[in-house]
Amino acid sequence: MKMKKRTNFMFLILICILLLELIILQSTAEPGYPKRLPRVVVFNGNDAYHTSIEGFIANASTWGYEVISVDYLNNASLTNAEILVLNAPDFLTEDDKNIVETWWGLGGKSIWFVGESDYAGQWNPADLNELAVDLGSDIIIVDDAISDTASPDGASYRVIANTTNSDPTWDNVLRQWSPEITNITMHGPTYVAPWTGDNTGNVTSNPGAQVTWASLPNADWIVNSSKYATVKDQDFDNDDVWEGASPLSTGSFAMVAAQWGLAGGNKMIFSGESIFSDYKNMFGYETYYTGLSIQNINLTRGLLEWAFDPATELDIDIADDTKNPIVTVFSGNGAYHTAIEGFKANATTWGYTV
Repeated sequence: MKMKKRTNFMFLILICILLLELIILQSTAEPGYPKRLPRVVVFNGNDAYHTSIEGFIANASTWGYEVISVDYLNNASLTNAEILVLNAPDFLTEDDKNIVETWWGLGGKSIWFVGESDYAGQWNPADLNELAVDLGSDIIIVDDAISDTASPDGASYRVIANTTNSDPTWDNVLRQWSPEITNITMHGPTYVAPWTGDNTGNVTSNPGAQVTWASLPNADWIVNSSKYATVKDQDFDNDDVWEGASPLSTGSFAMVAAQWGLAGGNKMIFSGESIFSDYKNMFGYETYYTGLSIQNINLTRGLLEWAFDPATELDIDIADDTKNPIVTVFSGNGAYHTAIEGFKANATTWGYTV
């Protein structure tokens, strides 16, 4: 009997100790709501190229980001977004630009402007450049194609950007996840260039070719092509606007660049290709035609962390603490009336992702 009473007494003491520890933990816990992950919104609408980004989403999720791909830009799609990736849309509407400008005005935001070349004679950078300049950019995207026979990934249009900026800031961005980044593959890329002036792109009033990176106090190139790269104007269109160099020029061209110190602490990234996309597996570690080790994944991670540190603690906005509800429409197996663009557009304005 005594043994049983003693056992019960010890059990009560153990319960008391556990309750005391729970009280201490609750009293020392940080007050407030749960934290959320930094949100990266990738805009894949308006005839964007290389929209397959499942690999990028998987990678960024392991790095501490939440990635959402959207086909429309509105207030709902940019809710709680820290980084917006404009993934080479062929155009932007005035509503698109106004939505982005309103979100940008909140401060603490970053935009990654992604370009494409006119290799197939079909991409135009005008709307992206107009938006970038309106937001304070001194960098533009040029649509002319870059080719390189000296540093190719099996073909001259698959350019290996192999010259990196040794400035300590960019050296850290480039190498914090790999001791050596020398091979960034870009398939059919254009390049980015320093720029000054208004948003018309008129080369007469805005001599982009005469502006140097050294003349810009808060913008710089990060990765360049080799010095043997050549500019090719494939579509012979818009030759008098948004130009950085004359066609057939040869030299080292900026393939990735960035700008910082903008109003509200905002930042911009520019690239001549979707270096993070699943196209040709640019999102991961690969070895390609020439046997080179491709390191796009490390540069992508470094750029995202420069744009917004994933360790930053963010409070959940209780009014908007989840992403848009998702409506999945199954249109397979011989289904009729599969054209639902109108429904998709309407439901998006109502706050759904279709």
